[in-house]
Amino acid sequence: VKTVESVVTVWGIESGDMMGTVDYSHHDVTRLLVWQERLVLVGLSIVLGDPHTAEELTSRRLDSPVSGGVQLLPQNQVLICDHQGRVTLLDLLELNVVGELETGIREPSQVSLVAGQLLLGYKSKQFAVFNDE
Repeated sequence: VKTVESVVTVWGIESGDMMGTVDYSHHDVTRLLVWQERLVLVGLSIVLGDPHTAEELTSRRLDSPVSGGVQLLPQNQVLICDHQGRVTLLDLLELNVVGELETGIREPSQVSLVAGQLLLGYKSKQFAVFNDE
């Protein structure tokens, strides 16, 4: 298993002082987002962190590493796509799975949900669209 070095450092904007540093390598973090004054780190796990200290508040291990993109959605949800092409919708308040879709597309590079259409980018410049019908 290859582990990616995943260190998060928080700096004070006005002071310029380092406020905290946390090593998240055990979660193999590949994406970082900010949601409602929380850090959202995604990789082998989805982790909610304190934006002032970078300390882990809660986490949930995922079935497969996320490599295909992440999108924050309304209603406190996040859409993630793993390297096997499984798209998962998670509730960020409880870190519960709301829904999943097996796309069959290996190693997607991006995921997006807009107006009932799921877009997956893969193989550099190829795309797949899944309609909500």
